[in-house]
Amino acid sequence: SSDGVIFFFKQKTAYEIKECDWSSDVCSSDLQHVRIRDLKITGARERGLWFRKCVDVSVDGYVNYDTWYSGTGTSYGIVFDSSQDVRVTNCELLDGRHGMATGTGLDLSGINRNFIVTDSQIAGRTFGFSTHANIQYLIVSNCNIEGGSAFNGQDIQVIGNTLRALNHADNPNHGVAVYIQAYRKANIFISGNTLIGTTNIANSARGLL
Repeated sequence: SSDGVIFFFKQKTAYEIKECDWSSDVCSSDLQHVRIRDLKITGARERGLWFRKCVDVSVDGYVNYDTWYSGTGTSYGIVFDSSQDVRVTNCELLDGRHGMATGTGLDLSGINRNFIVTDSQIAGRTFGFSTHANIQYLIVSNCNIEGGSAFNGQDIQVIGNTLRALNHADNPNHGVAVYIQAYRKANIFISGNTLIGTTNIANSARGLL
């Protein structure tokens, strides 16, 4: 275990982290051929794993919880900015504003492209899974997502997941299992999912928005 923030910058060759238990943020920038396996991060401030401008990233067996940020409440289990060719599998992203997010507002100039997210449990206080408009080619399958899902971008497939609604009465999207904010030709395909809405009767019809 270690405390603090860990940075990896400007490394162009393969990098691998496996079988580690940290209490820290892990920030990676300008990396290629990254392999994360069996990593657990608890108590990170703001972000558990943050990838920026990375290519060919595989994250398998990553566990994150108790991620916090006392200022704005913005915190993430894993976040990607301007990254490509990413695979996230067998992960437990259980806390934060978003368990997983792409394009967090810090770097919306680049494109996130070619993402596969599968066989994972993802949860957050305000949308467990959230993508911004600068993502293209995303497949999300066989995941259990709690706290609602917000999809924006192009060429997105959401197939065979269990999607539980956001359930915070003070949030305007309370009761929403899937929120789609995209333009007409975004090509978002949602099929074979189980949608579980809120138990609040006033919002029970908002399982899919």
